[in-house]
Amino acid sequence: MSRKAGAADPAITRDTAENLANAGRLKQIRMVAGLIRKSNPKALPIIIGSGLGILAVVVVVGLLTGLAPFLIPLGVLLGLLAALILFGRFAQAAQYSAIEGQPGAAAAVLQNMRGNWTVTPAVSANRNMDVVHRAVGRPGVILVGEGSPNRLASVRAAEKTRVARGAY
Repeated sequence: MSRKAGAADPAITRDTAENLANAGRLKQIRMVAGLIRKSNPKALPIIIGSGLGILAVVVVVGLLTGLAPFLIPLGVLLGLLAALILFGRFAQAAQYSAIEGQPGAAAAVLQNMRGNWTVTPAVSANRNMDVVHRAVGRPGVILVGEGSPNRLASVRAAEKTRVARGAY
């Protein structure tokens, strides 16, 4: 059986590709939930409880006021929103606790900053692995040191003079 060049594979359709993408996303959510549970065992019950609590309060208010057809869908959305916000916060806290105390942690935090920042990790270092990272944005140039404060002063000063020559 010969195939024409450029013919699409009938086994992989658009729906199959979307299902595979969704399955990957669910795996990611499960993985993050596992990291959150390892970092803080009480976090997932708090997330689920807050979502269900908001839903229950809004449904009760809807039933008491007679606005149930309007408030029940709103309660579902508000409960889901609260759960997702808390899930994101706990995931970020778990991420930071996982990298705490490791070399390069400051660079990882800098690269996750919001806004239009250009981060260059390890622009300057010494033999003791004291490192200076540079973040450039609209407010200016920020130098972040990682290592012993006593040994880091000279590395940071050298990078500061190097940046002062190029920046205005």
